[in-house]
Amino acid sequence: MGGLNSTADSQASIVSNKYDNLLDYLSYYLCPLAIRLGMSYDQFWNDDPDMFWVYLEAYEQEQKARFEYDNSVAFLQGQYFMLAIAQCLQFSKHPKKIYPKKPFEINRNETPNEIKQMQFNEQRKIEMKEKCEMFKKYRR
Repeated sequence: MGGLNSTADSQASIVSNKYDNLLDYLSYYLCPLAIRLGMSYDQFWNDDPDMFWVYLEAYEQEQKARFEYDNSVAFLQGQYFMLAIAQCLQFSKHPKKIYPKKPFEINRNETPNEIKQMQFNEQRKIEMKEKCEMFKKYRR
């Protein structure tokens, strides 16, 4: 008899106040969740129950990857906004060209500091060309 009570207790702990029994919990909560995860109705009810957990893990990994992608896109967009605003807020007679002429190259091996250094180097090249042109004008 102790075994039956422990089974009933475990079912009661799974089934919340919202569901009357385990079948309702499976039918109205887990089955729709499984379908959102990508399982078919037939797979949920007829295949190995462990498949549900595999689909759940795959879904969670996909969500994490999507979040990381969205986060990196938002960061990149923030970098473009920052450079655009910095370009607009220069109040000198000859403002420096800060905003990039081409999109940032996405390379997973580059750190933000390396990207800033590359941008700085590109800006220095532009400044040096301008100085050389100015020097050529004065020599004539």
